[in-house]
This record gives sequence, C-alpha cells and structure tokens, in this order.
Amino acid sequence: MKFEKYTTYTGKSLWKFYHYLGTDPDTGKANEIRRRGFKTQSEARENLLEIIKEYEKGENVKLSKKDKYSFQEVTELWLLHYEKQVKVTTFTTANIYLDKHILPLFKNFFIDKIDVRRCQDAVNRWYSTYSEAALLVSIVNRIFKFAINQGFCIDNPMSKIIRPKNTHKQNYVAPFYEKHELLSFLKALKEDESLKAYTMFHLLAFTGLRRGEVFGLKWKDIDFEKMMLSVNRTLIYNQQIKQFQFSTPKTKNSVRQIGIDNKTIKVLLQWRNFQREFFIARGLNVNSSEQLVFTSENNHYMTDAYLRRIIKRITTKHNLPHITVHGFRHTHCSLLFEAGIEMNNVKDRLGHSNIKTTMNIYAHVTKTERDKTADLFSDFMERSM
Repeated sequence: MKFEKYTTYTGKSLWKFYHYLGTDPDTGKANEIRRRGFKTQSEARENLLEIIKEYEKGENVKLSKKDKYSFQEVTELWLLHYEKQVKVTTFTTANIYLDKHILPLFKNFFIDKIDVRRCQDAVNRWYSTYSEAALLVSIVNRIFKFAINQGFCIDNPMSKIIRPKNTHKQNYVAPFYEKHELLSFLKALKEDESLKAYTMFHLLAFTGLRRGEVFGLKWKDIDFEKMMLSVNRTLIYNQQIKQFQFSTPKTKNSVRQIGIDNKTIKVLLQWRNFQREFFIARGLNVNSSEQLVFTSENNHYMTDAYLRRIIKRITTKHNLPHITVHGFRHTHCSLLFEAGIEMNNVKDRLGHSNIKTTMNIYAHVTKTERDKTADLFSDFMERSM
C-alpha cells in the first residue's frame, strides 16, 4: 500500500495510490490496483479500502495490469518486501545506494529490456569510482531475481557480468590511538569537558562498544557486583519515520556480555550518582531500570554529533591525532592485542561475527609495529658503533 502526491501538467497537486495484491496464479503476473486523481490522501485511502473490500468479497474489481514494468517500478515493489526482511539501518542504506548510484542508470528502462551490456557498463563505472561497488551489484541482482519471480522478466543480465578489478577500493585502515595518546585524550577530557563526556569516551575505549550500543545502554544492563555489562540493543535513527528507536545489535554475535574493570565500575558509579542528582534537581525521576545511561540534559536520546564535537575540540586544543568515534573501538581492540589477549577472545569481546574482521584490525596494528622495527634496529646499531 503506497500513497504519493503528484503534480499535474497544469500545476494542480493531487494524490495517487498503489496496492499490491499478489501474483495472479493463471498468468504469473502481479495483481495491482492503481488509481489517481484524488484531492486528499484521506480520499485516496478511503477509495482504496473500498476496493480492497470488494476484492476480498470476490467481486469483479478492475485491476491495473501491465505488460511492461520499468526498473524503478519493480524496485519500488521490491522495496515493499525488502523492508520487512531486514533491519531499518540496512533498508535505509539500500535506499541511499539506489538513489545515488543505481536508479540514475536504470530507472527509466523497462526491466525486461535491460541487457548484459547495459549492466556491464554500469558495473565498470561503479568499480572505477566507488569502493562499495560489490554492494551495488548485489542489490541489482536481488531486484532482478524478484522481477523474475514476479513474472516481470525472464532473465537476470546482472548475473552474467564480469566484475573488473576495483581500482577505487582502498585497503581498510583501522584508526586507533596508541596507549599514550589515549591516556592523553582521556586526561584532557577530564580537565576540559563534562563528566558525561569523560564517562562516554572512557566506556568506548575500555569496552570497545559501538556508539549505537553506548547510546542504547540502560542501567539495568550493568551488573556492578558481577562487574559485567550486557549488550542487548542499539539506538538508531529511522530515516523512514524520522524517529529514534531501539534495534537489535548489528549481528547475533553482537548480543554479548563483557567484563568491566574496577576503574570503569568507579567511573560509571560516579556518573550514575551525578545523573540522578542532576535530574532530581530538575524534577525528573531517573531511577527506573529502563533509564538510559547517557541522555541529553532533557533526558532525551543522544547522537554521535555530540561525540564528534568533543573529539574535534580536544584534538585541536591538545594537538592530538584526530580519529573517529568508531576509532575508539579499534583503539580498544589494538590495546587488547598489545596486552596479549588471544584473537578469539578479542573477537568475542567486540562481538565480531567473523574472525576476519578481527584479523583485519590485527593486521593493521602489527603493521604499525613492523614499521617501527627498522628504526629500532637502526637506533640499536648506532649505540653500538
């Protein structure tokens, strides 16, 4: 069910709707209702509901049947199904890829007229200009498979393309702080910023939590006696409905329990006491087990813009290397390796779904150490000569 406002050639604003009723068992094609010309969305909705009632009663309803479907029309149908299958963040990302990279090249062509050559031209372009070209190919493949299942076309030309070497893709570099840089950053935070800011960055650096996991953390998730922290949710912003909401963590491995040290326990307890006093003074009760650990001064959700601003202030003032919010997760990972923690234990603590992700960070950390080897050897020889 989809309603959309449009403008006629005379400049008048009207409403139209589309509703998918399933596949006709006799023809294999989609049964759909399309109507336009309504003055308001409410009028369009009422008309659609009446038509659906008639259809469900078995009465003869004039359906919109087409022999030709554009790539954009099929994409809109596919998105209706895809939205129900994936997380909000995944769906939002797919929409961004479609709008920015895919639809500009395909949207006006009938899907059954798109051939291998057109797909290959698109793929060549993506692989020469975009590091995530493989994801674009994957999305288009899904759309063509959907189109075949719905009877809109009989072939998937994207499955026959040759993937060129991605000349634009760069090797992933995991940004992180050395131990002395992290300590300098935290020291500057304690001197210049709020207790909340210090607590958030301390938690990021000492646990490796993702920022969404930190924003979604509730006090009930922290067991101070057992010194354990449970990761059960992440806070996201749903672009489709323009609202914050909780979601399950990134992967099934991201749902985890991790140990926290005495120092982190003390920092969190200090922050909890301050938070309670702060909100009580403003007439707000934050003793509920559902209370978030970190909120705005109005006890509303927080965003990573807050963290980015602090990073910029501290790194600029204290002449420290600039890293991203996610860089503190990599900092925790690198320091775990430096402390001699086994790779599988690091993987479990960070909630990586694949050991390859952990190994990629490890490779970057060890490369940094390898780069120092020649200088250390040279210094040693200089002292001996």
